[in-house]
Amino acid sequence: MENILKVTKALSDSNRIRIIYALYLEKELCSCQISEFLGICTSTVSRHMSQLQKGDLIKVRKQGKWTFYSLSDNLLNGNFSFLLNWIIEEIDKDTDNNDNVILSKILLRYPEDLCKQ
Repeated sequence: MENILKVTKALSDSNRIRIIYALYLEKELCSCQISEFLGICTSTVSRHMSQLQKGDLIKVRKQGKWTFYSLSDNLLNGNFSFLLNWIIEEIDKDTDNNDNVILSKILLRYPEDLCKQ
């Protein structure tokens, strides 16, 4: 039961769903890129990422002062892969969603430049 609650809590916020979608599209993003993508401060991103990590939906990789995030193996190929498929299908059906355009513009900038803002 506890596992179900962690996953549903992790998925109960639109920003966290958007993060999952962005990580699906790009495989790995740093916290500054996610902050820019969502238009929120990095401390809020950190709280969202913590919830996703508690639900075993993302992985964290540290490299020096950088923190990178990617989808967990559990979400990509494991017990929760059906959730990822459902999320992607639903977002792709949404004709008003332009997250892929926003993300592509962010990826044109160096992460170092985003972090300096």
